Amino acid sequence: MSTAVDKTTAGSAPAGRRAKKAMSDRARGEQVLGWKLAGPAFVIMLAVTAYPILQATWTSFFKYRLTDPENREFVFLNNYVTALKDTVFWQAIWVTVLITIITVVVELVFGFIIAMVMHRVVIPRKTLRTVVLIPYSIITVVSAFSWFYGFSVTTGYANHWLNFFTFGAFPADYNWFGGFWPSIAIICLSEIW
Repeated sequence: MSTAVDKTTAGSAPAGRRAKKAMSDRARGEQVLGWKLAGPAFVIMLAVTAYPILQATWTSFFKYRLTDPENREFVFLNNYVTALKDTVFWQAIWVTVLITIITVVVELVFGFIIAMVMHRVVIPRKTLRTVVLIPYSIITVVSAFSWFYGFSVTTGYANHWLNFFTFGAFPADYNWFGGFWPSIAIICLSEIW
């Protein structure tokens, strides 16, 4: 009986190996197919992103004027040194970091709150998902113009609403884009939206 078991075990092992090898060939074929399907998109994305970055880097090594594109002078890193010495550059970096920190923190908190609400929601989830995803469907340019229009000094509805709800305490002609902090608040609000 032990001989029969040994023969059965020995006889079934090559079949198991063949099945595993066939599965491996199939997986390998699917992997090759995946690369063939994703390859063109990968190459296009690489070309669309890498070429402009390399071109901009190469152009940054030259003293270059748009009014006289033929007359260029190779200055290597002098453009970077000039930018790093400029106070406007560092102001722009500080404002960018400030906006990034504010928007990321607020979006993270709101994202967790919305995720927890969606997880424990009583109303239909599809309806809530639709409401949550509406801002993603609005084109960025349209959204930017809408925010600009909403906070405009002359035609903005934000000033009129705030003036109405505060019974005239908030000025109807407040210039949101006239000061640093109000501008930062509007940029952060539109980004968080």
